[in-house]
Amino acid sequence: MSIRNTRTSRKARNARNILPLEHFTNTEQQKNLSEALKVAENYKVIDAHLDNYQHRCHHHIKDKFFTPTAKKNVVLLQSIVSLHTIIPHLKNKDILEENMFSIGCGRMEKKRFNKYTYNDEILSLDLKLAMLQKKTVFVMFVFEDYGFNDEDDDDNVYVAHSACLILTPEKKAYGAYYINSHGSDMVNTNQFDLIITRKRTQTTQFDKPLDIVFLETYIKFINNFKLFGPEDPDITFDNTPKHVYYGADLQGGDYEGVCFVYPMIIWYFFGKYFNATREIKTEKGVFKMKKGKTLLKNGKLSLFIESMFIDFSEKYKELVMDDLMNYNKISSKNLNNLIEKEEKRFTSSLVDRYISFITQEAMENKIQDYFAF
Repeated sequence: MSIRNTRTSRKARNARNILPLEHFTNTEQQKNLSEALKVAENYKVIDAHLDNYQHRCHHHIKDKFFTPTAKKNVVLLQSIVSLHTIIPHLKNKDILEENMFSIGCGRMEKKRFNKYTYNDEILSLDLKLAMLQKKTVFVMFVFEDYGFNDEDDDDNVYVAHSACLILTPEKKAYGAYYINSHGSDMVNTNQFDLIITRKRTQTTQFDKPLDIVFLETYIKFINNFKLFGPEDPDITFDNTPKHVYYGADLQGGDYEGVCFVYPMIIWYFFGKYFNATREIKTEKGVFKMKKGKTLLKNGKLSLFIESMFIDFSEKYKELVMDDLMNYNKISSKNLNNLIEKEEKRFTSSLVDRYISFITQEAMENKIQDYFAF
């Protein structure tokens, strides 16, 4: 056998042997948070660009682990949003609309021989096309200026934050569901600090979370932007727990800034259980959770999201499953208290297990086969 054929056979074998995320959540934590973050940095998982390793992994995760329906119907878009181009211009319609139209996105496209290529595109155009095709859309956002570092001895520097948006086709419109890992604590981020100089900022205060201000503005723009005419479906969204994740602060106790990992984990479990029920084994029996699609329709966004993280902590799972088995709902308040008590242990587990999952040798080999680096 030639060297080339040996290499091809190895890649094919590794692709078949890619272990699911659940394999890593069921093993003992191998790395502390600093080590896991170092691996993430080396693989450019934490990257300011969208044509990177993690984006490629998400597409193989879709191909290998999503349900057949989700593989066919779900579109993934990634977008970096500069809030300083939007928030200061909320009252200037012309500048606002121009800047919202200019929000870009990265999209992976499957070509011949199951190879992918990366495209820099316009978010609003991609959303319109996907909705016209009745696709379910999953958007990973990075708000590059969500906050700022205001330490006395440091110059003003913007701080980024990751979140995600799910758009699902409904009878006459699209439903929008927004997830910020801070959950109910998101209400504390209700201002935007525009950096004027290295030491001076200009603060705008709102009566709602900053990201909700952006989303309401952007969705209104999308609804008014009739690319294909009257047949363009509108997006339904409001600042209520039906459309916004106001559950437990899943990032509680995080002092390192690991927000990037939450949309990634949500993407994995969304693909597995949006169109499928989930059976969870407990000491008291098996709990059968409804499809994610049904949970969203019934106003149970928080339940859908909070249930995705049960495999990363025994204490977390015990609390969640006790609530589900006895009350068919989750106490976000009790869950919030647990995550705070766990401090770094919970967030460290998320990063370690997920980074171990996407950097396993078989996954890396498959990604190299998918794309030309």
